[in-house]
Amino acid sequence: MGLSDHNVSVSDEVGIAIIKHAFERGITHFDTADFYGPKTNEILVGKVQLATKFGVESMGPGGPVINGTPAFVRSSLEASLQRLDVDYIDLYYIIRIDTKTPIEDTVSIAALKTLIYLSLTN
Repeated sequence: MGLSDHNVSVSDEVGIAIIKHAFERGITHFDTADFYGPKTNEILVGKVQLATKFGVESMGPGGPVINGTPAFVRSSLEASLQRLDVDYIDLYYIIRIDTKTPIEDTVSIAALKTLIYLSLTN
C-alpha cells in the first residue's frame, strides 16, 4: 500500500481517510514498508492488523541497497515499531533477500515478541 511517494502522493488527511474508509468496510490487513515514503507510509497506517517490509537500507546508483544483517533487521524493526506506534507487528517480511547474509541470520529475529509472523518475499 503506497500512499506516499509512489508516483503520486496523497496528503496525510486523504491517506488517513482512505485507511479509515477501507477499515470501516471490513478490510483489516494493511501492508506497508519502512522504505515507502520514505519512512512516512507507516505513520499513516495507524493501529490495525498490519504488515510491513524491511531490507532496503538505501537507494544506491545501481538500485536498492539490500541489508539482511541481524543488526540492520533489528534496527529496522525497532524504527518501524516506533513509527507505527505499536508494540508488535502482525506480519514482518523482507523485501529482497540479502545474498551476503545467511538467511538463518536474517530470520533470527523471528523469536522476538514484537512479531507475530515473519515472512520472506520475492
